[in-house]
Amino acid sequence: MRASLSIAAVALSTLAVGCGGGDSGSGSFDLVIGNLIPLRGDLAQLGPAGRKSAALAAAGGRRAAAPTGIEVALRSADTETNDRIAEVRARQLVEDGSASCLVGDWASSGTFAVAGEVAVPEGVPLISPASTSFELTQLDDRGLLFRTVPSDDLQARALAKLAARSLGGAAGKKLSIGVRDDLYGRHFGARLAAAWSRLGGRAQGPIRYDPGLLHHTADARHIVAGRPDAFAIVDFPQSFARLAPALLATGRFRADRLFVPDVMAIDDARDYDIPAAALDGARGTLPGAAAPGPEGAYFDRLFAGSALQPADQAGFDAQAFDAVDLCFLSAVAAGSADGEAIAGEVEAVSGPPGRRFGPDDLSAAVEALRAGDEIDYQGASGPLDLDSAGDPTVGVYRTYRYRDGRMAVGGRIVSRR
Repeated sequence: MRASLSIAAVALSTLAVGCGGGDSGSGSFDLVIGNLIPLRGDLAQLGPAGRKSAALAAAGGRRAAAPTGIEVALRSADTETNDRIAEVRARQLVEDGSASCLVGDWASSGTFAVAGEVAVPEGVPLISPASTSFELTQLDDRGLLFRTVPSDDLQARALAKLAARSLGGAAGKKLSIGVRDDLYGRHFGARLAAAWSRLGGRAQGPIRYDPGLLHHTADARHIVAGRPDAFAIVDFPQSFARLAPALLATGRFRADRLFVPDVMAIDDARDYDIPAAALDGARGTLPGAAAPGPEGAYFDRLFAGSALQPADQAGFDAQAFDAVDLCFLSAVAAGSADGEAIAGEVEAVSGPPGRRFGPDDLSAAVEALRAGDEIDYQGASGPLDLDSAGDPTVGVYRTYRYRDGRMAVGGRIVSRR
């Protein structure tokens, strides 16, 4: 995810569910969950639905915790999709709002900032619902950073799986992979090539190119060389707009056999001066889907049936919902509102061993935890099953396809490590 660099002041907004506080103990305690959301800036279209999803999860936690005397509060703050503002809002939530668990940030760069400057120094767990950067896995976070959205490592596998499914299998087929020559492109391209090879296909590349060039005649020739069966381009729309004409000019490029990641998901190719012919029939993957099955269906019904606005989901909503649930269930497991104690339980409650509980059964999950039993939370966004780095090992992706330059979303694909 990309974040804007504008720096504007905005007052802290608060959405309380229950009453906040800071007491901890093995019995009742007050839990405050801080929610960092982008209501302005580049990701503003995602913020309102994310805020609603978090509020629904907190309300469910409050109901489930009512018999125990545990009070649950959710306090939300607008990051404006700005790293510095995200850091400031996070500090306010922790120091002034008594938050002992944070949900956010949404932009990967903002998550780096909040983790490094607030969450890790203050010993507060941070659970991002939308940051997919590879590099977050390697962050020295003292076991405090988690995600309910999978890393782009899993998206590379999902994209390879989508290509294989679309081509009638990968065996013996050559996938030519062109990537922007930066950390994101190189990393995604290498993971995609490895995933394609594991499926039995042959990878050509990754072929790196300078995304800042105005003309890509030689790059396009390299990408189409050897008559590959399909193509994958790992790039952003602005720079792909300069590569696309060169690909079409080769006469060997087939847009209906092009596969692209989520950063290429745009409503209309013409908004970026991309020739519609360069994307006609192209397919891609999008993180942020609700999971197939009862947990995802429950979340969809809950969101649609709520009077809170907006009425429609926007992406990463199930992940935001699950992040709040993980904060809540981990606090119950810890018997405490202490941040480091909560962080110590997140991985355990997110996966096996233990009895499975979904978001529609939080009261039973709380009873099991209070009895000292292990649980395996099944999220609205998928099984989660977080690893030791705090990353989901299962990812659910929506798929999209271009027709006449316009994107249509449909279908899901599951990727597992």
